[in-house]
Amino acid sequence: MSYIGNSPRFTDTPVLQVQATSGQTAFSLSWTPASANALMVFVNGVQQRPNVDFTLSGSTLTFSTGITLNYYVTVFGIGVMGIVNTVSSGSIDSSKLAINSVGTTNIIDANVTPAKLSTGAPTWTSGGAVTMTGDITVSSTGAVQVSSGTTAQRPTAGNGKIRYNSDLLSYEGSDGTTWKPLGMSSGKAFYFGGF
Repeated sequence: MSYIGNSPRFTDTPVLQVQATSGQTAFSLSWTPASANALMVFVNGVQQRPNVDFTLSGSTLTFSTGITLNYYVTVFGIGVMGIVNTVSSGSIDSSKLAINSVGTTNIIDANVTPAKLSTGAPTWTSGGAVTMTGDITVSSTGAVQVSSGTTAQRPTAGNGKIRYNSDLLSYEGSDGTTWKPLGMSSGKAFYFGGF
């Protein structure tokens, strides 16, 4: 079975078995139980009641009456197991994680580097604008496809915007106020309109 962090470490049940001296009441244990209820105590095979026939203080068990000479006192620790340590920082590796268990909410903003992105053809789906800072360089023999639409579908004008007008069969750009044709398309020359 797999565990996050260290596996539980079950230990042997601690036991004390001694012969009492005449009238002996106090016995030292080699471990410190959580309470008297964590002990099973027998005197010559007769079970003793916690907090009635005996009490516990730290690792010292004390009987309410002295034990007869050479009677056997047997003490079992119950419910004892090793401590499960707190998981240390950096101790969980990828082999401990289920496939697809890490989602976008688990990734700190700005912590995905270019090396972690696909080198194929990723598709971004966004209902709004995607804003990027810095220069964009496309190193390939392919092409960059800009948005295309009719004159009626023009978005709000804005400095530096470029699109393809499917009604005019040409590229057009915005100066921040209006849309103006750019360059040449389908053998038709268009005025640059101040660009």
